[in-house]
Amino acid sequence: MHETEGIHPILQNLNECPACQLIVGYLDQVHPRFGRFMHHGYARELSMNDKPLVLIADDDPDMINQMKLVFKPVMDQVQLIVAINGLEAVRKCSSEKPNLLLLDHGMPGLDGFTACQMIRNMNPDHDMDIWFITGLVAEDDMPLAMEVGADCLIQKPINIPHLRHMLVTHLGLEIPEDASSVIDLTDDDDEASDAA
Repeated sequence: MHETEGIHPILQNLNECPACQLIVGYLDQVHPRFGRFMHHGYARELSMNDKPLVLIADDDPDMINQMKLVFKPVMDQVQLIVAINGLEAVRKCSSEKPNLLLLDHGMPGLDGFTACQMIRNMNPDHDMDIWFITGLVAEDDMPLAMEVGADCLIQKPINIPHLRHMLVTHLGLEIPEDASSVIDLTDDDDEASDAA
């Protein structure tokens, strides 16, 4: 398969998903920061002893478990914390200062858009990336996500191998060579659950 011109090689498999193509193409045009990540890759600068802190904000326990599977091969390289609603996400972003927030949109009480805007307003100097992991597909929602401060938008249901590659690249992590069996097992489990 030929590489798509200008797209980071590790993300080539996203082109197999039409919905991903739509979202990636749109964000690449309107959001320079996301475009820089897509074209050149991005690894946060951390000291040798630091581990990136990732906050997963979702009210669905199954989705939280899926996100933990995404990180399973690199769990020794990251710190994961969880929020089960938008208000808790706002509080933890203020107190814990995560490097990356993986944020659901459709949470009860405080929705993801409002939470994202509050987080950006409350922490203007904090260099944190916010990725929406959501079932949103409407084009009208994409500009709003960018307006409230999102850096990336990933459509549910998630593709665990593709999202893992995006996150590993973004955070500057490495998948251990002996983790292939773990990756295969988690991916097979997800495919089976999707087919059910």
